[in-house]
Amino acid sequence: MDGFLELITSRAQPDLDWNYALVTLVFRFFAVFVVLWLIQFAMWASGRVIRWLEEDESQSASSPNPGPAAAAASGSSSASDGGGIDAATIAVIGAALEIEAQPEAARVPEQRQPSAWAVAGRAKQHRSR
Repeated sequence: MDGFLELITSRAQPDLDWNYALVTLVFRFFAVFVVLWLIQFAMWASGRVIRWLEEDESQSASSPNPGPAAAAASGSSSASDGGGIDAATIAVIGAALEIEAQPEAARVPEQRQPSAWAVAGRAKQHRSR
């Protein structure tokens, strides 16, 4: 230590090839999109295969004489022959499902008595007038 301050700075290497650095950055940029495209293509292809397998299963599982549930869904059976659900029951089930599907805010709120805290606050407001 001779009393002098030595400032150490970082310098780029003089033999650094900037063309190589920029080309690798551009290559990596486009490689990310190629990989994402390959993933998207793989998901699309697997979806098509799964859909094809499900269609194949549904065709092989269907029998020439469908049960009462399938007949009621198609509307080919009536309640009089004992093989289906009557229209009133279907309407009630549909209404219940519609009510259940509504968001909580759209439903009619229950009528509740105000809490003691609310009653006391309102009384305090009326007294201050």
